[in-house]
Amino acid sequence: MIIDPTNTTALISLKPSAFRELSSEILTASVPHLHAAHKAAMTAACTARDSGRSSSIETSALFEIAWKIAERAEIAERLPKKRLEAAAKADRAKAKASKAKAEMDLVILLKPAVTLIRATLADAEKQIAERIAQRYLRDFDYLVALAAKAISEGTTRRRKNADGSIEVVKTETTISDFYDLVGDQQRQMPAYRLLFSDDSCPSFRDPLAKRTIRDRAVAAKRLGKVAADEADAFVGGFAWKIASRTAERHYAHTGMTDSTIVAATSNGAVWEGSTIHISATNPSASNPMTYTFETKCIINFSKYGKAFNQWPTREVAAVGERLTPSEA
Repeated sequence: MIIDPTNTTALISLKPSAFRELSSEILTASVPHLHAAHKAAMTAACTARDSGRSSSIETSALFEIAWKIAERAEIAERLPKKRLEAAAKADRAKAKASKAKAEMDLVILLKPAVTLIRATLADAEKQIAERIAQRYLRDFDYLVALAAKAISEGTTRRRKNADGSIEVVKTETTISDFYDLVGDQQRQMPAYRLLFSDDSCPSFRDPLAKRTIRDRAVAAKRLGKVAADEADAFVGGFAWKIASRTAERHYAHTGMTDSTIVAATSNGAVWEGSTIHISATNPSASNPMTYTFETKCIINFSKYGKAFNQWPTREVAAVGERLTPSEA
């Protein structure tokens, strides 16, 4: 519907549904005119009320007109903004769906390559799982020894007597004392979560001796499962990184968007340093392109000064006939 935004009488006479269907340009242009009309209507209504020359019905009608204009002005000011927000929200949803589809397409495209690369890392994954399990079992043994020491030595506390004097007494170590003794970082260990058997859950104020230490063989089995899951996640992420990096480099070298990896070999331990050779189909030659990626373990520091390991991967060689930029 096309209407003059300066014609406030026509704007007010429209039905609410018809007014909301006006374009955002007309609504935005009508806002200052509606505000001016509202001000004039309120002035007329107040004048009629204060002069006493108009009946109460006439005065009420004037105020109703002023309120109706104010309502239309508020709608004209708010509705274009809501339309913009709705359009932006729809665009974000569309972009999110498009990104999700692109990621899914990439997963489908790279899944065979990831499977092939993971097959070459089976021994490395087993070694990683064994090393993680050994570390977790050492943590378990340390916590068992720490709990035994805490139980045998007890805890010293300061107690205030009736006469106001302070006395240092030795009491049994409670579960809460051991919780504080272990510390925040060690409480995040899988070994701490598996330290006590599931059937012993007394109060934190009870003595630590009431808790039952889990059998070491049972703990080793469960910690081995945790270690295997972590190794699986690590090697899976590493294989995905190599596959996506190969697809990126293969496209840069050959212009192929569907890089079919035909072979993968690796040597070295992934954590200390490894070299992986990837062979991908090459349309310009009978021999496939071969890419070599090297991964090393480095120590980095966060902004808080905390050290952590990183495994950056870089391409060290690409062997095979490449297309020129014009051919690609």
